[in-house]
Amino acid sequence: MRMNKKIIKIVFMGLCIVAAGCFVFLAIQNHQVESTETIEETVLSYSINPALTAEVYLLENDMFESKVLTDSHLIVNKFVDLVQSKFKVTVDATEGSVLDVKLSNFILTEGLYGEEDEVLYSKVDPLKVYDMTGGDVLSIDRYLEIGQYKLMIDTIYEEAEINVKTSFKIVWQLTGTVTKDDKKMPINQEMSLLIPVDQTIFRMSKIGFEPFEDALTASKEVSVITTDMMFYVYSFLSIMMLLVCGLIFKYFKTDRVLSKYDLEHRRIDKAYGERLARLYEPMTNSYSNLIRVSSVEDLIKISDEIRQPVFYFQVDKEDEKKIEYFVFDETRIYYFVMIDEVLITLDKFMENQTN
Repeated sequence: MRMNKKIIKIVFMGLCIVAAGCFVFLAIQNHQVESTETIEETVLSYSINPALTAEVYLLENDMFESKVLTDSHLIVNKFVDLVQSKFKVTVDATEGSVLDVKLSNFILTEGLYGEEDEVLYSKVDPLKVYDMTGGDVLSIDRYLEIGQYKLMIDTIYEEAEINVKTSFKIVWQLTGTVTKDDKKMPINQEMSLLIPVDQTIFRMSKIGFEPFEDALTASKEVSVITTDMMFYVYSFLSIMMLLVCGLIFKYFKTDRVLSKYDLEHRRIDKAYGERLARLYEPMTNSYSNLIRVSSVEDLIKISDEIRQPVFYFQVDKEDEKKIEYFVFDETRIYYFVMIDEVLITLDKFMENQTN
């Protein structure tokens, strides 16, 4: 039966190792799997990077020490003489594409009415149109007299006998297309500097000067290398098989074959365990009337005759395993010793007692 159990354990360990190997092989096969996925590929794009610096030149006055104020300052309308705008724009597009772009610079004056600022009238004063075909960096430095526009606005309001909110802007408008092969994208981007000329105190505002980009994309299927989900499943199963194999191996090692000493110890404990009293420490004295018997059964008989208990002391060390049994009768000691795989002699026992 023991041999059958041993064979079963070896067979199970072998099966676990083979299964772990198979799972490792399958995990390797599924580690890198080629598949296709759809991506959006940019086929045409462009970007616009505008910048503006605006300054106001003042008439002679006692309020401001500086004659020039930047667009971040509050400005008194009455002291405004000129507005200088330094505009710069860069237009880039996909390599190999063709840019056909124009920049229109104009003044836009609008009369706004009501809470929702509905446009009552609109006037455009063209300044200049710049050709940016092919893509380039364009810089425009312009001085603008605000007085003539303020006079025009006052004239309109006196004639119509109305007083409405006015929007006065210096506008830079990019229009055109970018083309590559059979792909084409329109370009229409507007940037402006708002000057509230109808207010006695105002601050200029830049509108639309954030970098802007746009792209035309197309769907494309590409091959990608991915780790398949089954790789993790097979890896987990291979680890589990190895753990099971380790547990079986550990159990197999601890299930050792019992020696004659172990079997005899179990037999004695089962038969007479309730009649045995264990000594806390070994017997250290020398005895002259030591009577050695041949078995525990002899001690049990003597114990029954003289009505004395059976004592024992067990040594369970790695290099020494033995059990000594005693029955004490006045000056005599009845003694039996059992040593793992070794028969003890009386001289050996007396030597140990002396040491």
